[in-house]
Amino acid sequence: MLSLAILLDSMRPVVPTLLILGTAVPYFILTLGWHTVSLCFPCRWVAFIDDKMYSIYQRVILFFFENISRVKIVLYGDVKQFLRKPERAIYISNHQCSVDWAVVDILAIRQGCLGGLRYVLKNTLSYIPLYGWYFYMHGCVYVRRARRFQEHLTSKQLRYLCDLDYPFWLVLFPEGTRYNPKKTTAIAKSEEYAIKHGLVPLTEVLMPRVRGFKLAVDHLRRHVDAVYDVTVIYESSMPGSKRVRRVSPNMCDFVCGHDIKTLHIKIKRYAITEIPKNAEELEDWLYRRFLEKDICYSATSGIFCSSVEIPTLPASSTFPSLMLLSVALVPLLVTDIGRKVGLAAMTLGSVGCIAYLKIRNVV
Repeated sequence: MLSLAILLDSMRPVVPTLLILGTAVPYFILTLGWHTVSLCFPCRWVAFIDDKMYSIYQRVILFFFENISRVKIVLYGDVKQFLRKPERAIYISNHQCSVDWAVVDILAIRQGCLGGLRYVLKNTLSYIPLYGWYFYMHGCVYVRRARRFQEHLTSKQLRYLCDLDYPFWLVLFPEGTRYNPKKTTAIAKSEEYAIKHGLVPLTEVLMPRVRGFKLAVDHLRRHVDAVYDVTVIYESSMPGSKRVRRVSPNMCDFVCGHDIKTLHIKIKRYAITEIPKNAEELEDWLYRRFLEKDICYSATSGIFCSSVEIPTLPASSTFPSLMLLSVALVPLLVTDIGRKVGLAAMTLGSVGCIAYLKIRNVV
């Protein structure tokens, strides 16, 4: 019996994983159909409907990462300003683990901007079957690293966002990679860069890369209201009694782990008029934001100042989306033609989408 209990416990992540990935297939088929028939519709209509569809799928994500995980969410900083109304904004944050993506959803839905999320993504993510193509069609921006960076391609993708006349967020993780206390090479390179440029080394976050952020600010300055500077701290990753930083939770641990989860999120809102226009000043501004994050994580007493604990989303706002896409998944599993369509979507669809991105010179 004990062995069976251990086996069942180890399989806890299986159901959420299968549902999140499984419901992506009918969602992809629906979005592919929409983007095909929408060629004769105005771009604004296409983006509006696509945002509504994206919101439905992200509510599936939130059902697991908020309702099932039973996470406690504590906000700090400019909370009232942030929650006041939906805005067009650039969102920057420290990056620690894959759950950071769900944290963006947790914040966006509370401002009424869940469907309007766009991301700056590493070019390699464009090869993820189904998702890679959809991210591009949704208005996300793919960037190449270092010497392979092509500014004209990034600028072209950013211009799409300039035409949106309703609230959206462009989300960036300026560190470029996740901070992991066990990956000492990345931390050492970050500290070496800081010392080389006469800056205070960062120990709890990595040195931010300014190029993508600068491009976003330059292109969207006249089209966004603010920059959200977000600091995310997973309580489980805070230094323990030995004062050693712990690894942030992965998706499975966060959703299915037995431990009580607590998210500490500090939000600082900067009006776009407060953001420097000069390149050097902008780089210094970004560095100072991450220096503040470093200090926040290094603090020994408390997390931040005055806090606001926000209630968990009601299941009524997330579960219907899960049911809708689950029902759409059933014909793809139980009927012959459905299985053929689903298989074609995952195979030919994936290949065709990557080919499309190649033709568009995205990947």
